[in-house]
Amino acid sequence: MFRLIFPFEFGYTITIVSKNILPAVKDFFNYHLITLFQQEVTVLNVLLLIWGIGSLFKLYTLFWNYMKIKQFVRVTPDYQIKNSSQFQSVHSFKIVEELDSPVVIGLRRPIVLLPKIDFSEKELNYILTHEALHISNLDLFVKYFYEIVIVIYWWNPLMYLFREQMDNVIELKTDEQLIQQLTYEERIEYVQTLVKVRENQIKKRKMGQYAFSFSYGTQNQLLFRTRNILEGRPRNYSLLTLLSVVLLGAFFSTSIIFEPHRIKEEHIGESFMVTADTNYLVELADKQYELYMNGEFLTVITQMQWNENQDFQKLTIYQEENQPNEKN
Repeated sequence: MFRLIFPFEFGYTITIVSKNILPAVKDFFNYHLITLFQQEVTVLNVLLLIWGIGSLFKLYTLFWNYMKIKQFVRVTPDYQIKNSSQFQSVHSFKIVEELDSPVVIGLRRPIVLLPKIDFSEKELNYILTHEALHISNLDLFVKYFYEIVIVIYWWNPLMYLFREQMDNVIELKTDEQLIQQLTYEERIEYVQTLVKVRENQIKKRKMGQYAFSFSYGTQNQLLFRTRNILEGRPRNYSLLTLLSVVLLGAFFSTSIIFEPHRIKEEHIGESFMVTADTNYLVELADKQYELYMNGEFLTVITQMQWNENQDFQKLTIYQEENQPNEKN
């Protein structure tokens, strides 16, 4: 994620030059398609246009669906819950008949949406505590952040895998926070509440991109959450450990970059292409070679330079007395 947000080179970045694959990719991107208004249109121009249109569409969809949900919630009356004073971080509660799993939405004024299910007071307490933890942890801010990153990198399938895994990690973290003060019997009741919600949950959540569902995840993910609640031990990491992991991850993710081989601009005027059609070598007595281009002498190269350069090895080698007549 850090590498995607900061796609730059830094002072410590090591550049690995690609002489075959990346230059071919670069040539493909720079392939001239058509000319419009005296401007060349390349494959890269078309791909950037598609990228931009896709990002704008994703952003529009994200904003439009969010506004529809906000409008729907605005006209839904609040639901009064007994002893709701213990959930001060939650702005209000609403019952939504179409919903089959409790969720929390909203950044400035969080709202917990509850499905029309007959919950016991204890089940409702588990649910509201779970959603209140999402709010106090600012999980929705984190979720909206990586949703915006997905808007930019919508074409990358790994981003959708990342979103699924991040949602799962956040739910596991919330479970671990909640169960710290629970007895084993209460953990069983909490799991039973998850299963109860799961049984009423629709397969496709309409608010999945904008909220955290209480019973989030596939069947396997829910099973893993259940095992983690009943068997797992809460893991507490120090701030120093977390900071070290973040800094090391940021460092290593930006420490290496692959780039296509290119000639520096200051050397372009004095550079040339070595090809078998225009160049040849003349072997000298001291294991050196004279390099000629179109019959004109250019420079002398050593045996080491010849060994290290495949282009030189492809050239015809003449003996000094048998070199072509076009030598000047």
